[in-house]
Amino acid sequence: GYSVRNIVTGETATIAHKEIDSRLRVLGYGLDTEGLEKVAVPAIEFAIENCEVIVIDEIGKFAVESEAFVNAVRSALEVDKPTLLTLHKKSRHPLLQDIRRRDDGRILEVTPVNRALLPYKIHKLMRETYLLRWIHTGNTLRHHHDASSTSQEPPLGNWFTYGIRLCNLTFKRTI
Repeated sequence: GYSVRNIVTGETATIAHKEIDSRLRVLGYGLDTEGLEKVAVPAIEFAIENCEVIVIDEIGKFAVESEAFVNAVRSALEVDKPTLLTLHKKSRHPLLQDIRRRDDGRILEVTPVNRALLPYKIHKLMRETYLLRWIHTGNTLRHHHDASSTSQEPPLGNWFTYGIRLCNLTFKRTI
């Protein structure tokens, strides 16, 4: 089966399993959209309000069967925050098609050849985006270790050390 996990709270739910009796079935798996909506939707809403980087892994065939999930993802895309999404390559769902048509993002294909290097490339792209946004808006950054101090220096090195709150929602295959 497949589960969803909110990295911030640790909450999980099985969203698809061969033994789930449901009228919604994808690839032979019964879907539990209630579990998805109980974990994934609040995680996305929390990230929109409280996090500086939103990560949703993955928007795939099971998740798009929930209208609440689709609406939450659409809301996340309208927020002016760095957002990292993984998309199911073959899905033709309107949400994924809309994401692919957007001109304010980059699409990187994961292949066996580039899989090991992609995390570094994504980190670089997001760091550059965050740095450009920092320079453009004239914002100051609060260091994680001292919330009262501010830095007039742009973020360098590993930008997570500057107190960037990363919220992550992951889906994983369970045995």
